[in-house]
Amino acid sequence: GSSSAGQSSGIGSAQGRMFTPGAAIQGNRAVSEENTNAPRFNPSASTFVPSSKNPPPVFDIDNMIRNQNRPPIESLGPESRDRLIFLMNSLVEKNMEEKVVVLDQVLDSENTMRWFCEFLVTTRAAQEINLRDLYISVLTSLKESQKLIEYTIAECYDHLRRLLKSDRLSEKVHRDRINNTASLLGYLTIARDKPIRRRDLDLKNLLIEGYQHGKLIAILPLSCKILLAAQRSQAYKKGNPWLESLFSLLREMHKIKELKLNLIFEIEILYKELGRGIDTIEKTSMLSNVEVLDRSSDYKTQSVPKDTGDNNKGNMGRSAANTGA
Repeated sequence: GSSSAGQSSGIGSAQGRMFTPGAAIQGNRAVSEENTNAPRFNPSASTFVPSSKNPPPVFDIDNMIRNQNRPPIESLGPESRDRLIFLMNSLVEKNMEEKVVVLDQVLDSENTMRWFCEFLVTTRAAQEINLRDLYISVLTSLKESQKLIEYTIAECYDHLRRLLKSDRLSEKVHRDRINNTASLLGYLTIARDKPIRRRDLDLKNLLIEGYQHGKLIAILPLSCKILLAAQRSQAYKKGNPWLESLFSLLREMHKIKELKLNLIFEIEILYKELGRGIDTIEKTSMLSNVEVLDRSSDYKTQSVPKDTGDNNKGNMGRSAANTGA
């Protein structure tokens, strides 16, 4: 669904008054609460140092990408499975129409359709971004296109959730699979003027949690790949509240000191492809009260910079002040 951009609520600078990461983001507002046992930040370290009573929150992807909770897919018989694999292996743009005719015959049950959609997402589209548009053309040409697109979108959510739970986020090949899956999701939803419902994928909260837990290296490109699909949309244009809210958050992230250049470039490419000037986008302050728990993957250096930038005042610097450091 769409949601408008909101401003983070203020937070006092008195001793002991800190943002509690787990209390987190309700809608677009960061909620602060008094907590004298709040986690402490050591400014000389690269990671957040928790108190013994209040350990820092974990990155819970299930709160941001909902498990679709569908019945398990049953294995296909070898004949049906091999036929579907052969059809997809031999698929090219010139023979798409004849392949669609055969696929309509083979996809004769709910389970077969779901198996095909899972295979399409996890085995083909996640590895073959150059064939994304061809796969979408196949899906939209089939007799049961509405149902197959719905199944494929659900598989995208499930696959992204599994990939983001992995401990392989530092591997480029793994991140490429995430980006390719995100791109397919964007072009099946945003490009076709279909919303990404927050109950399925809370993209704004995913970005904020990624910033907090040092996972922007995977989550920021993922988000940009989804949003890039807006270039084919009639509904997701300049002024769309959901889109503008995410653009504003990315504008704030663009100004983070020491953020890796490839992440900055992802944002700049997104704005350029959608014809948006970065200085024309309103910058939020959603991150000003969010404690960074892990810097190891997202920043050029792991130590805390002395100057965190105009949009990042109160982030690491504020937590140190609040703890008397």
